[in-house]
Amino acid sequence: MSNPATNYQGGTLHVADQVTIHGLCSSIVGTAPSVNETVTFTSILGDVVTVQGGDLSTPDGPYIAPYYGRGTASGNAYQATDQATINGVVLSITNGPMGYNGTITVKTDFSGTVITVLSGSVDSRG
Repeated sequence: MSNPATNYQGGTLHVADQVTIHGLCSSIVGTAPSVNETVTFTSILGDVVTVQGGDLSTPDGPYIAPYYGRGTASGNAYQATDQATINGVVLSITNGPMGYNGTITVKTDFSGTVITVLSGSVDSRG
């Protein structure tokens, strides 16, 4: 038996919802700092996805030598292990045994990368 996929606040998710995925930047690939740099992101429920630096939203931090160009689309500096979020739109939903274990496919706002995460790692705006 499956239950409708829910966000981390228990709200039901729908296709085309705007969502924010919560987690951290777990690693950075490359030495050419820019919004197009490849980063690995780990959600709060352990999903690991690969996106571009511009897909992240982070608290602003100091730029780190020698990577002065490493920043998010909004210009915030970031490094591996920084708390981060990714914004995107839900493309599809697969319900799970518990609501927060539903699987959602999301298209990121910045790069358009399509990623899959557990629904309990997001908050949403219908």
